[in-house]
Amino acid sequence: MRIAFEQCLASLMLWDESPIDFPPGRLPHESFDPSHSDPCSAWVERSSAVRDQYGEYGQMLYKRIDRYYFIGQSTVVLLDVADAEPTVTIEVPRTAAAW
Repeated sequence: MRIAFEQCLASLMLWDESPIDFPPGRLPHESFDPSHSDPCSAWVERSSAVRDQYGEYGQMLYKRIDRYYFIGQSTVVLLDVADAEPTVTIEVPRTAAAW
């Protein structure tokens, strides 16, 4: 599956959540719960209030910002996407016919 955020990223943040390099409790957002039992998850916060954090210039540039969270076993990716929907493409690999 491919998710493309073409010409719409306002911000991209990536954290290494591994205990070696990233001590617990330093994640910048309360949504990241290290005690969460699911090994990986993703969700979107539509019309996020984070737009206000971009200041006056950001509010002038962006009508809305959707915040996308992708959490893996040791990595957190946070994308702020401005005024656009991503393009999602599901690619099915071709298989050779058995003779």
